[in-house]
Parts: sequence; structure tokens; C-alpha cells
Amino acid sequence: MKKVIAIIPARAGSKGIKDKNIKNLKGKPLISWSLEAPLQEDFDELVVVTGAVDLSSLIPNNYTVLHNHNWENGQASSLQLAIGYA
Repeated sequence: MKKVIAIIPARAGSKGIKDKNIKNLKGKPLISWSLEAPLQEDFDELVVVTGAVDLSSLIPNNYTVLHNHNWENGQASSLQLAIGYA
């Protein structure tokens, strides 16, 4: 049986907007919007890939957290980590 996994890339290494994942948008950090959306659906597993910034205080307990130590290599390295996990 196939598993359906929601993967949220949250490496926080944006060059355009510094610390954008923790910037406030309508009363909560921007990353919270991305982390809350999959909770409304029926995924088998929820995965978040972090990198440059420690986001652990913002990640719900029902997420598997993967830390990309190679986050400086860009978004592709986060996706490779997530695919390797899945």
C-alpha cells in the first residue's frame, strides 16, 4: 500500500528575504501557515525539512523533522533528503 506524505521544505536560507520563515504574517510566523495546511488533509505522514534556522519550537509534534545539514546547497538538497527518507 502506498503512503501519501506531505513534505514541507523549510530550510530558511532565503537570500531574498532574510529569516522569512519566522517573519510575522497575520499574527503568526510564515512557516506556521505551511505547517498547518496539511493538518486539514488525510496524509499518512507529515515531514518538514529544516536547515539554516532552528524551527523546532514552531513545528507541531505530529511532524517528522529532517534536518538538512547541506542546506547551503539549495532547495534541491532538501528535496533529495526528503525523497531519501520517503
